[in-house]
Amino acid sequence: MSVGEADFTKEAFGRLGMETFFDKVAIKPGKPTTFGRIGNTLVLNLPGNPLAAALNFELFGKFLLNGLSGKKTRYHATIETVMTESVASPRPVANIIPGRFDGSGFTPARQYAPGMVNVLSHCNGLIVISPDREIVERGEKVAFLPISWNFTRKDFKTFMS
Repeated sequence: MSVGEADFTKEAFGRLGMETFFDKVAIKPGKPTTFGRIGNTLVLNLPGNPLAAALNFELFGKFLLNGLSGKKTRYHATIETVMTESVASPRPVANIIPGRFDGSGFTPARQYAPGMVNVLSHCNGLIVISPDREIVERGEKVAFLPISWNFTRKDFKTFMS
């Protein structure tokens, strides 16, 4: 789906009688994410851009699947970590920042856009920056949401306790 004239899904779902619970989210990327119901079927309509769709699936889709599967632990579990570098968040909405957690800190992806998908091969999770924040500083604590449990690093560091 898309924003504007290129989005035919809302009209199609409307013709099928979809009851819309929400049709936009205040988040970047992923504003056009829509959620509703057609009869007994829940519909999560994700953005058309690959990275936006993948990141919004991590936030909304996994939560819905956990709930629908009857899990008592349906809410996202995060890891508290620190930023390895500062990241700006200039938009007045929540911002999803993909990146990599190496066991001691979170490094935001260097370059990404909603239409990119290859960035996910370099990332193992994300953070979400509140809409009231313009910057998250290096060393600041953040809540990291893993999307992959493949935590690897370039150099050897002992894991003996």
